Amino acid sequence: MRDGKPSYLRNIILRSLKAGQYLPFITSSSLPKLDEQGNMTVDANIGYNGGFKVVIAAEMGLDLVRKFSIPVELSVEVTRLTGKVHILMKQPPNDRIWFGFLERPQMQVNIVPLVAETTITFSTLRQFIESLVTDAFSKSLVLPNMVNK
Repeated sequence: MRDGKPSYLRNIILRSLKAGQYLPFITSSSLPKLDEQGNMTVDANIGYNGGFKVVIAAEMGLDLVRKFSIPVELSVEVTRLTGKVHILMKQPPNDRIWFGFLERPQMQVNIVPLVAETTITFSTLRQFIESLVTDAFSKSLVLPNMVNK
């Protein structure tokens, strides 16, 4: 697992990506602060109820009596996201905006795993996958971690 993915997953592709119906909304923002280097920071509450959805497909290799692979697909839809975000705009000529949540945001996600074109309905498995997704989100988007766009 050198590159962050399990060795039993192969041919991982992004099947679809949908931005959802609505834009995020920002409320209760702080006044912008400038530091001596010219960087600007703002803290604000952010909310999203738009239905961002991503579908990822892969092949799961199983080494039992003989080698074979099973097609798997994971649909993740973020139906609600709220939290306080820290936004950093570095001094020009930088053209990126950095952001990260100050604490773990409240998330509501809808997970639909498919194995060999069969929807998995085991609630414990779905809850486990849901916790993996929300943990991964928190590890990448909660301070001190930030993303830039």
